[in-house]
Amino acid sequence: MINNLSRPLKFNMDKFSLKGKVALVSGGSRGLGLTIGRGLGEAGANVVLAARSAKALLEATKRFPGEVLTKQCD
Repeated sequence: MINNLSRPLKFNMDKFSLKGKVALVSGGSRGLGLTIGRGLGEAGANVVLAARSAKALLEATKRFPGEVLTKQCD
């Protein structure tokens, strides 16, 4: 069966619960890393974002829904 892509897909996040888990996302200050980190956080994970730039990580936390830990590393 082909999915009708003209309407948005709906996901049941209850089946994808990450409550009580920790997710470490490298490259998490922007782009795909930040997007993945946000999704993991929405699924209930405690998220740690790692990136090279402390300034970029600070900006990322401003756009992150909820609490997030950051770690500058190379």
